[in-house]
Amino acid sequence: MTNSDNSLEHRTGFVSRMIYMGNRIRLYVHIAGLEDAFSGIKGYSASQQAMMHAVSVVMSNLGTFNAHFVIAGTWGEGKDKMLEFYGLLTPQETWPNVEARTTYFYRNHLYVPESEIRDTENRRAFSRDFDLVKGIEEQVRLGTTDLREYFEQRPDIPVVSGKLVDHQWIPLGFD
Repeated sequence: MTNSDNSLEHRTGFVSRMIYMGNRIRLYVHIAGLEDAFSGIKGYSASQQAMMHAVSVVMSNLGTFNAHFVIAGTWGEGKDKMLEFYGLLTPQETWPNVEARTTYFYRNHLYVPESEIRDTENRRAFSRDFDLVKGIEEQVRLGTTDLREYFEQRPDIPVVSGKLVDHQWIPLGFD
């Protein structure tokens, strides 16, 4: 077997993402707990509902931590809607060097310290895959000259089945 053999490549459980330069956000939706946590709005898939929830949480809390851009991921724990923000402070004058990284967790739109996030199968699956996505994002970022160029990139994220769905920005009155 060679390194190019797909059986050796970890395929993530992410199903969709949204990249929005306007507010410097990259959102990823994970399959773990998706249907249980994000259902109930007729006419929208669980993935679309997760994305709408994530946009709402991100936009409501964007000013609460010091970051130039955010990579966020969402998953479900029963009926709980979970979101992890991974913020990077990378001033243009020092690009691509990162001055600081911050991580915040939200459960059902409310901030939760990481120590209160239960260690469950869904969390472990999400965390393993989100670490891979953050690594891929970092490789892409390091190959760019500035934030705008970085946000124009759509990195290939290996997924379990099909292809990662790229959603358009969902305006929820925050723009």
